[in-house]
Amino acid sequence: MGAEEVIPPHPCRKNPASYDRNLYKARHAIENLFPKLKQHSSLAIRYDMSMRNYSAMVAIACLLTWLRF
Repeated sequence: MGAEEVIPPHPCRKNPASYDRNLYKARHAIENLFPKLKQHSSLAIRYDMSMRNYSAMVAIACLLTWLRF
């Protein structure tokens, strides 16, 4: 299907498939960002009805998450 392997194989495999470590690190960082964004109740419940306001809240939550590091 043309998909690229990103997740590392199980260590017990006889013929482990190769994967890109840098792409896996980026994927892992993005997957960890979603639970941190859901800590903001306005994002999890989606109080904002317009797409413009919601995307602004997502940008603010990303900025606050980034500043905590």
